[in-house]
Amino acid sequence: MILMHRAALGGVQLDQVDSKIMVKGVSTSAPKENDITAQVAGNGLRFVRKKRESLEVNIRIGLRLFDDEMDDREELMEKVCAWARNLPAWLTTDQKPGRRLWVESVKTPAPGDPAEWTNEFTFTFTAMSLPWWEDANATSVTIAQDDESEGTLTMPGSTDTVADFTVQNKSGDTLNTLTLSANGTSFNFTGLGLANNAYLVIDHVQVKGTNVLRARIGEASKLLNMSGDDDIILHPGANTISFSAGGDVIVTVSARGRYQ
Repeated sequence: MILMHRAALGGVQLDQVDSKIMVKGVSTSAPKENDITAQVAGNGLRFVRKKRESLEVNIRIGLRLFDDEMDDREELMEKVCAWARNLPAWLTTDQKPGRRLWVESVKTPAPGDPAEWTNEFTFTFTAMSLPWWEDANATSVTIAQDDESEGTLTMPGSTDTVADFTVQNKSGDTLNTLTLSANGTSFNFTGLGLANNAYLVIDHVQVKGTNVLRARIGEASKLLNMSGDDDIILHPGANTISFSAGGDVIVTVSARGRYQ
């Protein structure tokens, strides 16, 4: 039976682990945030920005069993705990369709007395490296072929996010210089060695619980050829993306909207 509340980890729906497991409720807690400040002359501090450190989601479950099925209750709880500990993974829920959250740890509840067959249990999942719900599908724009141009990417969401790029060399020769910019942030490449018609891919990947920036031609990393900012930041709404290169390129920019 499919209930009003559903939750999946890595694409595995909890209510499909066993039909007797019911997701009774899903709620997102207030994020854990800290103020970043700087010293000023005299008394007081200067506020710089607010840093989000983590976000918790509580999943409350019940077991469709009766008081004379204690052995089955223990087995079901083991199944739920095994599902919950398959981390890190993308968490999705029916309450936030089209969005996902990268969760890295879970606090499991005490199993309690198996005879208390009406008990409910809350599993608390925590996102740390990416403590925002984000769109499961990226928003993208392709900027027309040129050696210098700009385009607009209109982002959904309610907070800043980071941009990914695919750059194809259409110059007819090897491309060595490239600059990508948006909102005062930029990537600058020299000695790139991008062959004609080949692709430079700049994206993010989860590595041991950390969101890591990559810049690659094929399998070869080009981070040592890059200077500038740690990320190119996009805001909710319209963003102007510009590029300049040592020859004609086609630039595709993509990003996932993030939500407070």
